[in-house]
Amino acid sequence: SSAKIREFFETNVLGPVLLTKTALSSLESSKGQVIVISSLDVFSPHHAGFFYGLSKVWASLIADFWAETFAHKGIRVTTIFPSLTSKEDAQVFDDNTILTPRLEASDLGNLVVDLCAQPNRIHTRAIFLSASK
Repeated sequence: SSAKIREFFETNVLGPVLLTKTALSSLESSKGQVIVISSLDVFSPHHAGFFYGLSKVWASLIADFWAETFAHKGIRVTTIFPSLTSKEDAQVFDDNTILTPRLEASDLGNLVVDLCAQPNRIHTRAIFLSASK
């Protein structure tokens, strides 16, 4: 539905853009880090639904742009590409959804905490995260 498409873009594209824009001066003064949550579905967007995948492609492209644009300001940008975290996540899609093994949301949360704890001299540009079988 058009409401679901709008939700995907507001959540995955517009939200990170507005949040980063609002925090940009603080990020610059603290040499902070922007973490963008994309999806492994950018590589095969038909698995999770076209518009969901497309919104994650846009998020990934924006993160790549930011990584290049913000580097001279000392701001690190990392894109995380997780698999779907649960069957519930996939239910918003269609019957053709291909599910990967369950990835716990806490795995993603722990990864973000670890990234934020990295010294500024270390920059991880992209992480591909999938549950093991």
